[in-house]
Amino acid sequence: MPHSPINKFRVALPWLIAWGIIYAIIIFAGIFAQESFFLGAVKVASIFLCFVYATVYFPRDRLLILALFLTCLADLFLAFNNTSIPGLIIFVLAQLVHLVRFDWARYSEAIILFSAAAIIMITLALIFRFAEPIYVVCSFYAVTLTLNLIASLRWRNDDPKNLHAKLAFYGFALFASCDICTGISFLSKIYLLPAHLYTPANFFVWFFYYPAQILISNSAKCATIEPKEGKR
Repeated sequence: MPHSPINKFRVALPWLIAWGIIYAIIIFAGIFAQESFFLGAVKVASIFLCFVYATVYFPRDRLLILALFLTCLADLFLAFNNTSIPGLIIFVLAQLVHLVRFDWARYSEAIILFSAAAIIMITLALIFRFAEPIYVVCSFYAVTLTLNLIASLRWRNDDPKNLHAKLAFYGFALFASCDICTGISFLSKIYLLPAHLYTPANFFVWFFYYPAQILISNSAKCATIEPKEGKR
C-alpha cells in the first residue's frame, strides 16, 4: 500500500532528519556566529532544500514550486543583508505567487490591481525617491503577507481535515512572527528601538522563518505524498 501511514512516514523520515540537523545548525550558529558567512550559506542552502523537496513531492503544484524558487532567490540577498531591496522585491513576488495559488479564483481582479499598484509604486520610489524604497517595498510585502495569512486561514477553515491547509496556515503564522522580529531588528538598527534588541531579534528571525518555510513547502494545493518515481 504505497500511501499507507507507515510508508508516508518512511518517505518523510530522511527529510525530517535533514531539516532537524539544518535547524540545529541555524540555532547553534545563530547564537555563536550570527554574522558568519557559514551561517548565511547554510540559510540559503536550507531554503533551496525546501524548494527541492516541493519539486520532488508536489510536482503538480507549479505555483508552490515557483514561490519557493523565488524565495530561494530572495534569500540569496536577504540571508546576508536583511534590508536588501532586490531581495525584498523578489520576496514580494513570492508572496504574490502564494496569494495567487490560494485565492486566485475568488480575488483574481483584486490581485491583478494590487500587483499593478505595487509594481508602479515601487518603480516610482526607486526612480524618483519620493519615499525611501525600503518602506514602500515593505508596505506592500506586509499587505501580501497579511492576505496570505487570511487566505491560508480561510483554506484551513473551509477544509479542516486537510493537513496541507493546516500546514499552510501554521506556516504563514510563523512567517508573520518572523517578520515581526525582522521589523524589530530594522527599527533597532536605525535606533528607533533600543540597539540591544538587534542581535536577539536577528536570531529569532530564522528561529521562526525556517520552520515556516518547511511547513509552507508542505502546503501543496495539488498534493501527492509519493515522489515521482513512486507513483503508479
